[in-house]
Amino acid sequence: MQLTAAVINAGLGDLSIGLEMAGFDVVAAYEAEEKALSIHSHNMKVPLYPQSLNDIEVEAFPIVDLLAAHIYQQSFSRAGYVRSEEQEPALYKLIKILGQRTPRAIFLLLNTSLTKSDYFRNFLANAEGLGYKVAWNRIDVAKITGFPVKEHMVCVVGVLKSSGEGFLFPEPSSQY
Repeated sequence: MQLTAAVINAGLGDLSIGLEMAGFDVVAAYEAEEKALSIHSHNMKVPLYPQSLNDIEVEAFPIVDLLAAHIYQQSFSRAGYVRSEEQEPALYKLIKILGQRTPRAIFLLLNTSLTKSDYFRNFLANAEGLGYKVAWNRIDVAKITGFPVKEHMVCVVGVLKSSGEGFLFPEPSSQY
C-alpha cells in the first residue's frame, strides 16, 4: 500500500517532487499563486487546487498519511511587532486540519523568525495535545543544497504517538 500525501503552499512543486521520489502518492496540492501553480502543473501531474491555506475547507481536505506544508509568513513586522492577523490563521488552520483529518505524520518548513513567536509554541503544544510527537530543527540551506545562500529554515516533523514511531533528525554530513 502506497502512502498518501497532501501539500499546502505547494509552490513550484519541490515538496511534491521530493515526496513522490520518497514513494508517496501526492493526492492533492494547494497553491494560491497563479504562476507557481502553472509551473507545478507542468512539473507534476497531481490534483492541484488554487487555494491558500486560509481558503481550504477542512472538511474537504483529503485524509492522507502525510500533511506537508511550507509556511512563508514572517512572525514580526518591520517595526518588530507580532502581526497576529497574519500568523493566527496559518498555524491555527493547520491545527484544525490535524484535529479533523488526523494525518499519520506532518512535515512543515517555516521561516526561522516564526519559531520566536507564541503562535509557534502554541502550535507545538496543540499538535502534541492532538497526539503528535513533534520535533523541529533549524536547517542551514547552504549546507544542505550546496547553493551559496545565507538562508535558514525550520523543519518541523510530527508523528502520531499511536503509531509508536518517533523522529530523530539525522546528523549533518557531507553527503547532503
